[in-house]
Amino acid sequence: HVELIRNLKTEFPQILLQAYSPSEIHFIAKRARTTPFDVLKKFRAAGLDSLPGESADILNDKIRKKICPEKLRTNDWIDIIRNAHRMGMTTTASILFGHIENEIHICEHLEIIKTLQKETGGFTSFELLPFLPKGSPLLAKKKVTVGPAQDQIDKMVAVSRLFFGKTIPNIRVDWTKMGLNGAIKAISAGANDLGTLTIDAHEIHAASTSGKLTMPMNMLRPALSKVGKTLQEIDPRRLRVNTPVKANREDLILV
Repeated sequence: HVELIRNLKTEFPQILLQAYSPSEIHFIAKRARTTPFDVLKKFRAAGLDSLPGESADILNDKIRKKICPEKLRTNDWIDIIRNAHRMGMTTTASILFGHIENEIHICEHLEIIKTLQKETGGFTSFELLPFLPKGSPLLAKKKVTVGPAQDQIDKMVAVSRLFFGKTIPNIRVDWTKMGLNGAIKAISAGANDLGTLTIDAHEIHAASTSGKLTMPMNMLRPALSKVGKTLQEIDPRRLRVNTPVKANREDLILV
């Protein structure tokens, strides 16, 4: 991993290199019989700039044992993110909702993220991930048969926007999880970050609007204009600790 990071940064020094979720950092440390801190330190020295804040799911161990027992515990996720921020790396943060969690678990999760951000300032965006039951153990056990409805997604977006305010100014949604129309509705509810327009084929859920695994600009711009939004394309290299992206009020961020 260290050589891969070093080679990528040597070959493409201008890129912001984001890789390895906290869960993957934790797994690598166990396999290497070392600590996550040591892994982060070596990755940072090799040129790693940022971590995706995935594998957060719901930061409550009782729920995690039921939905993702193979993943790291809540405190391990927090420690890895905190140490990454202290080393000068940025990360995103996320929440997986619409499964077996309740409002208390969601509030706990949001509070953990906000507290970390006030301490380190290292989160560049907060991403909302609606639970997709297809192929999941929860569906097999018939504990969750459908994912969150659009109104539930919109409420989560609105709550996140109000709760984080200027602390985390970028609220991200993913069109591959809810379709373009769903993402546009979420934008109207308070999201301003669409993330990337190219995706991993294994992650796509909603039918692709173009027949391809990308979202063409000529489809996106008209859809946004209908709800009074314009598009602002962001260079990921601008995302640095304590310097969140500042877009105009009516602009959307596309990383």
